Amino acid sequence: MKVLVTGGNGFIGRHVVAEALRRGHGVRVLIRPSGEAAASSVRSDGVETFQQDLRQPGGLTAAAMDGIDAVVHCAAALDGDLATQLAVTVAGTKHLLAAMREAGVRHIAGLSTFAVYDYMQLPAGSLLDETSPLEEHFDERAPYIRAKREQEDLIREQAVANKWRWTILRPGIVYGRGRTWFHHLGMQLGPGRWVCLAGDSLLPLTHVENCANAIVDAVEKDAANGVTLNIVDDDLPGRRRYMDALAQRTAPRPSIAGVSWGLLDRAARMASWTNRALLFGKAPLPDLLRPASLHERCKPLRYSNERAKQVLGWKPRWNLEEGLARSFAE
Repeated sequence: MKVLVTGGNGFIGRHVVAEALRRGHGVRVLIRPSGEAAASSVRSDGVETFQQDLRQPGGLTAAAMDGIDAVVHCAAALDGDLATQLAVTVAGTKHLLAAMREAGVRHIAGLSTFAVYDYMQLPAGSLLDETSPLEEHFDERAPYIRAKREQEDLIREQAVANKWRWTILRPGIVYGRGRTWFHHLGMQLGPGRWVCLAGDSLLPLTHVENCANAIVDAVEKDAANGVTLNIVDDDLPGRRRYMDALAQRTAPRPSIAGVSWGLLDRAARMASWTNRALLFGKAPLPDLLRPASLHERCKPLRYSNERAKQVLGWKPRWNLEEGLARSFAE
């Protein structure tokens, strides 16, 4: 199979490329153009690299789509304001889908995120799975969430309308070499002082290689057609357990203070009420004092990967200790 990977030089995309190569697939990588490099080239590992700009209508040439059997769409803006998110993530997806139609490519796996769920509707301690409600009110969430919801909708709509094969994959928090700290954990006040938020709450982690395996499984397996899958590992740690594991690998080893979920939730609800009642909602509250953001970041929930296992026959290759060892290996 010949697979086009958008965002193929990104954190997850690089591992998708490596896993697809390991399984014997041909791989073409789509990256943003650079004024210094050639428009297309072949790497030493046989991967074709095309520098094309998905943000522009017609930015994806016929040559980039020629011979492609399936697309893995990893490209998206990870930060930036709403205009940036709409230009990169949403418009980029529209232009990719248009290029697929024109080239007759009929198979796409789209990479989404756990962030698209509506955490305010989930009671603490409940199960988050593929049936959980999705966010519909984006004013209290980062622009990234709205863009990823629109990206999902675009892929489904076009795939169904054109009778393509499609899969949406929603990874939890993806970790690996160079990416082991997340804002979900808490704060680093200095080299020796960390604060752990909601230490008993589980982290919906997936090691980047486990995630890449699931993505390539979805491309290969007929059973993945027309489904949405959450991707998390099996042995999910609480935030404090994970931070302790990071601290053991940090020199000098930091001390860790904790703030409970109950205290965080009460503080955010009070700050939100005060802002609405007394300040007409005009105070720029930080994430930890905005309930919608806090709940997505820290709320104690349970997570399921059963659907991915059933549909893909997927099993995470690395457990937490093995994943961390690989993340910190020299």
